Amino acid sequence: SRKITVSLPVFLGGKRILGNLIAEENHKMSEIDIKYEKLRIEASAVAAYFRAFISQENIKLSEKSLKSAEENLRTAKLLLDSGRTTELAYFSFELNYQQRIQELENYRMEMKSNVAEMSRIAATEIRIDSLEKGDSSVIEEKFGETLFPMAYEEQKEILLRDSPLLEKMRNLTKISRYGEKIIWADFMPSISFLYTHDFGSSEKHPFRSTYLYEDDIVSLNLSWNLFRGFSDGLEWKKASADTLTSQLNYMDTVNTQLYTLETILSNIYSLIEQKMVAEKAVELALKALEQSRVEYENGKALYLDLLNAENNYLESVKNLVFIENSLFNSFYQLRILTGSGDTE
Repeated sequence: SRKITVSLPVFLGGKRILGNLIAEENHKMSEIDIKYEKLRIEASAVAAYFRAFISQENIKLSEKSLKSAEENLRTAKLLLDSGRTTELAYFSFELNYQQRIQELENYRMEMKSNVAEMSRIAATEIRIDSLEKGDSSVIEEKFGETLFPMAYEEQKEILLRDSPLLEKMRNLTKISRYGEKIIWADFMPSISFLYTHDFGSSEKHPFRSTYLYEDDIVSLNLSWNLFRGFSDGLEWKKASADTLTSQLNYMDTVNTQLYTLETILSNIYSLIEQKMVAEKAVELALKALEQSRVEYENGKALYLDLLNAENNYLESVKNLVFIENSLFNSFYQLRILTGSGDTE
């Protein structure tokens, strides 16, 4: 007598369901990884853009300062020829002129390096005619009209909801819990549906029935491993430890993210105040420069006064450009940290 048996698992202690849940969480994490990678690239691109913009603005300032140094040198030459200034003053203006030439060349090289970095991030060659300055008034209005505690709570809610890093950590915690339950599934019974068909001798006869249905057997098989040594217990302890570790890692990541959020917001509020001070400093430095130039040409001020006034003005403008771009950069870092466009 020949037999054939077909076995169909009905219940495996929940392993199949848990396995499907783990696969689903892994799929979600792959999508989160893609989102996180996009945000990482965006962060790199934003940083490269602002570095390039600062270089561009410094080039413009250096070109203006070079032109000013050239005019000062020409004026100093006229004053020297007329006996109204000294050779030392003239040499100081000439040295300043050469320094401006070198400064301009350094900023141009820096610009090329920053554009090359932007091309590397974009994976294509980038050619730039001019980078546009962002409008910081949107940022100033958003945070200038909101107290820090309120802004922090608002962004905290967005962070906890939309941060891809926290979302990934939550999924890892779920997977650890499912893994722990899979270990428990080994302690559960398994049930299988069995169908057995007996090929008897009658089937070999051409004039008799090919199938003997009365020989078929349908049954349910219950299997329960009551003891398999101590390996199951050890595996369960390890799975429980993994779950606890994932939970602690999530809590630690949340605390780190919240600290970063507080730092970025503090920077934004501080930079808004610094920008107001820097704008006033540029205004005063420009007035001082104009006054120094008039007084020097009239012989009422030393050449060092004029050079110092020019340096103060240039440094004030550079500082303002740096603060403005730091404000934009902090704002984009906030957007990237929270993983949401709700900060726009």
